[in-house]
Amino acid sequence: MAHQPVGDSQTLTTGTSSTRVQFTVQSDTLRVVPTSQNVHVAIGTTATATTSDYFVPSGTPATLNLGRASCIGIGAISKGAATVITLPEGMGNPFRVDDVVTVSGITGVTGFNTTGKVVSIQDRLQNKVEDYISAVEGQADDFVDSGYKMKYDPYNHLLELGAKAAHARKMRPFYVDCYNELVDVYNKDDEYYVEAWSHLKPKYHKKMMDFYGIIVDDLDRIIKNSTAQRKPRKKKTLSAARLVKKLKYQDEFKKLKLVSINPEKIIGAVELWVFNTRYNRLGVYRAVNSVRGFSVKGCTIQHFDENESVQKTARKPKEVLNVLNKRTLKSMFKNMKTKEQLLTGRINAQTILLGVF
Repeated sequence: MAHQPVGDSQTLTTGTSSTRVQFTVQSDTLRVVPTSQNVHVAIGTTATATTSDYFVPSGTPATLNLGRASCIGIGAISKGAATVITLPEGMGNPFRVDDVVTVSGITGVTGFNTTGKVVSIQDRLQNKVEDYISAVEGQADDFVDSGYKMKYDPYNHLLELGAKAAHARKMRPFYVDCYNELVDVYNKDDEYYVEAWSHLKPKYHKKMMDFYGIIVDDLDRIIKNSTAQRKPRKKKTLSAARLVKKLKYQDEFKKLKLVSINPEKIIGAVELWVFNTRYNRLGVYRAVNSVRGFSVKGCTIQHFDENESVQKTARKPKEVLNVLNKRTLKSMFKNMKTKEQLLTGRINAQTILLGVF
C-alpha cells in the first residue's frame, strides 16, 4: 500500500539493553526497520521493550498501529494531591497504561478554553473515511492470515458499515494507489516496492493485487449505483516482457543468416512479419486496431486481423529475404506466385520474427 511519510526518521543503536527514543505522534502508524539485528519493540510514554514485546526480524520492515487520535468526553475529575481524570466506560480512547499527558505552551491565560469546536461536514466525512479504510485494512490482514484463501465482499461489507458514494470517492484514490503499487511489484517496475514486498512469494503478489483490484471495483460500483456516473479505474498494463515471457520462437536461422527481433517489440505494433523456417513460409500479421496494436498470450498473437493476416510459401527464400524492410518485404510478398493462406496467430520454435512496423 502507499505511504505518506510525516516527521523526520530517527535512528537507534540497539544492543543487549533497551534503547528508547522520544517522538511526536503525527500519524496513526509507525514504521520500524531493523537493519543489523532482530529487535523487540514497545510503544508508550514510559515503555521499555522486553523479549515478550513485539518481535521484528532484522531487515524486515514492520508497520505498527499507534491508534487514531480522538476526542472523548470526560466522565469525572477528582482533585486532591493528584488530579484523577475518569474516562467513560465502553468508549475508545487514545491512551495506554502508564501514558503521561503534558500540557505546555499556555501563557497569559487563567484557564483553558472549553468551548466546543464545531466539526465541519468535510471533517466528519474524512473521519468516516478513515474508519472505513481501517475496517477494510483489517480484512486485508485477515486475508493474509488465512493464507490468501479468505473470500471477501468489499461491496456488502462497506454498505453494512454505512458507506455512501461520497465516502467511496474519497477512499478510491487510496486503493487505486494500493492496486497500482502491487502492479509495479508484479511487473518488477519499482525496486523500492519490490524490496518492500520481498517477504512474500511472487504468487502472493498477484493475489494481493487482485484483492485490491476487487476493492477498487466495488468502490466504483458503490459510486455508480448511487450516482450513475462511474469513472473507470486507470489500471496499469502488464509489462511487455511479462506478456511475451512464454512465447516460443526461433532465435536464429544460420542458413539464411536470419535473427529474430526482441519479441517485446510485438506489443503495441500494428504489423509483424514472420518466417517459418520449416516450410519456408513468409507471413505478415496486421493488427485489427491501429491504436491498440498486438498483444501476446502464451504462444499466440492477439488482436490481429484474421482476414488480412496471410502467408505464402517462398520458393527462393534467400532472394525474398535479402533485404528486411517494410517496403521490400511487401514488394517481394506481392510478387510471390504461391497461394495465400490465412495465419492462425500461433508462433512456434520454427518461426523467425523478422520485424515489426
